[in-house]
Amino acid sequence: MNRCTNKAGEPQNTGNPTGLEVLFNVLDTISDFVRFLSESEALIRGGTRLLLHGGGLEDLVALYWNNGQTFQGGRFLGHKLNVMALDGDLWEVTAKSPGFATFQRSALGHTDGII
Repeated sequence: MNRCTNKAGEPQNTGNPTGLEVLFNVLDTISDFVRFLSESEALIRGGTRLLLHGGGLEDLVALYWNNGQTFQGGRFLGHKLNVMALDGDLWEVTAKSPGFATFQRSALGHTDGII
């Protein structure tokens, strides 16, 4: 959870996950994490600039997850994107989606079976 402080300087939980929390919860294997880093690097090195408006890493993770765990090299409908703008609510929408809930349940069951 995202931590901040109240007026007295005491830790306070905002209830919103940070980008790193989302990153490590969604991409919870080394393979998934490395693939995300590689895709992100390819996106940036390919010349696509990211505009994160009101969000951050959590929205980039949501875009990656919603797009089948790829950024397609910054291409959309066959066209190279110069700028990719994320408006700040992509993670919230993704986290509440039925598809993501199913993903979480299947991932948890898979992990439980290994342990």
